[in-house]
Amino acid sequence: MSKHESNLIDFVITTARYKRFIFISMLVISAAVVTYSLLTPKFWIAKASILPAKRSSANLPVSGGSLMEISSSVLGSGGSKEAINLVEIMTSRFFSEAVVRKFNLIEYFEINIPDSLIALDAALLGLREQIRSISLKEESSLISIIIETRSQELSRDIANFYWQYLEQYNQKYRITKGKEKRIFLEQRVKETEMKIDSLTMAYARFRSDNNTIELEEQTKGIIRIYAEALSSVVELEMEISYTEKYVSDDVQMLDNLKTQRTILLEKIAQYEKIDMPSSGNYMLKLDNIPEITRQVVQFEFELTILTKLYEFIYLQFENARLEELEDRATIEVLDIARTPGQRTKPKRAQLCIMVFFIGLLINLIFVQVFDRFRIMSQQEEFSDKLRLLKELLRIRQSSS
Repeated sequence: MSKHESNLIDFVITTARYKRFIFISMLVISAAVVTYSLLTPKFWIAKASILPAKRSSANLPVSGGSLMEISSSVLGSGGSKEAINLVEIMTSRFFSEAVVRKFNLIEYFEINIPDSLIALDAALLGLREQIRSISLKEESSLISIIIETRSQELSRDIANFYWQYLEQYNQKYRITKGKEKRIFLEQRVKETEMKIDSLTMAYARFRSDNNTIELEEQTKGIIRIYAEALSSVVELEMEISYTEKYVSDDVQMLDNLKTQRTILLEKIAQYEKIDMPSSGNYMLKLDNIPEITRQVVQFEFELTILTKLYEFIYLQFENARLEELEDRATIEVLDIARTPGQRTKPKRAQLCIMVFFIGLLINLIFVQVFDRFRIMSQQEEFSDKLRLLKELLRIRQSSS
């Protein structure tokens, strides 16, 4: 017989020798675990599933790349992950405190601490570690709200309260942010209107001071008149030279030509010199035309920029007013929490089976070890008796 077979036979014999002990101990263990499973409070899980609401862009159409750049700097850039924001809101302290107070979780956890702040912190810890579980699937933005309590109705109510209170908070926050955005844009609209009015008045004063109505036409007119005057002076010079050379005896004609030339030269000088008084009409001075043109271009450029900026901001302002008044959901509820029908804890059948086999294994190990110690102790006792007998025989022989 091999050693392995011998050990197996010893194991079976030892188990059979202590079968009564094993039976009684397993009976006690089974009764204890059944009693425990019956007395342990039942727990129920309720689950709700939500998604961030799909936001359709309500912005009014705006053309022009420069205006979009202005919008990013004035209004800021969006694009934050809504699902992550929703999870952060639901796991925040203020949100958890609302849950604790709404469902009186201090009493649920049987917290008997006089200090209300310490009791609240203990309830928040229990909510976070024992009741609430919030998960997020980033690829689909699906948020699962899982609540486990000792009451079917309480689990359902807390799970539904989470998404209901979240929607209320988002609506209040959206209205507040929409109002702030509307006020900000309204101020920008008024400031831009004031700038446009101020620049328009300054432009009007400039045109009035410089007698400019239609600068391009006026410039063409003064250049044409100036050219005609110069041409007339040249013609008069030629006639005067001819008269002096060939008609010198006609003094009156020569004086008339010189007088005409003097008048034309004075007129040309008036066109050219800035310090000469204006003629009272809308004739521009030639020396003033470059500066007037530069300032007119500057005025019109600034007015164009301000006008485009005003158009854009005003469209955004109207959009903000609509958003402030709009009643739009911020989340989509896929699954409303229902009253759970099957408890999650304790799992009595699994618990009893597991404890039974663990207890049986421990009993088998115990009886094997105990039997080994028993055999060893018996062997030591026999050895001691044998030594004692030999000692008695030796003493008896020596005495005889």
